[in-house]
Amino acid sequence: FNVPAYVVILYNLEKTFCVTISAYNRADTLPRALDSVLKQTYKDFLVVVIDDGSTDNTKEVMRTYQDIDPRVFYVQRLEHMGGVAVNEVACDIAVNTCEYWVRLGSDDWMAPNKLEADLYAFEVGHSAVFGPFQAYDQVTKQFQEIGNTPYPLHKQKECFEAEGFIAGWADFAVRTSILKKIKEKHGNYCDPNLVNMEDCLQNYRICKISPWVWRGIYKGELV
Repeated sequence: FNVPAYVVILYNLEKTFCVTISAYNRADTLPRALDSVLKQTYKDFLVVVIDDGSTDNTKEVMRTYQDIDPRVFYVQRLEHMGGVAVNEVACDIAVNTCEYWVRLGSDDWMAPNKLEADLYAFEVGHSAVFGPFQAYDQVTKQFQEIGNTPYPLHKQKECFEAEGFIAGWADFAVRTSILKKIKEKHGNYCDPNLVNMEDCLQNYRICKISPWVWRGIYKGELV
């Protein structure tokens, strides 16, 4: 990848989210993901779709959305390189543009107040926040279990080391200053030798710099 021109033009936007979406042949689900970002109650965001060598009509879908909203950006990779490598590009773009980073799956979507809730957590002093998500069966069209339930701060490192997960990337937000520290220390955001599950290692690295704080509604109570 060459550094996109907008990285220079839009450098270091305060109180702004960089929502990155990695996509590979997801022209059918990208509109739902993008619509959910554009419908956010908090409006200060950029959404960057990184096309990992798609062979479908992803480019045409993105052209439509770029015509609709100037906050939508498209980065196209001509060859498929895999999720871990694309995540590195996504983090680089986020670090060089915005104060906060959010990762959204190309077949997932956000509730309208997701960014607003994340911003509240940042404004009261936190640097890495996660909230609940609900699995969805694409075949039966039914919602299933809820993931990312609350977890005590003092148990986080122990849990990561023993089980590997506490904060799934399906609903998180991180200050890009934390990502910058990770790359300065390790030379990357995640081990490039991994084939998948890069979010587990990356989230653990985040945890070692700043504890993950849970935000949202759980069992009827605001946490």
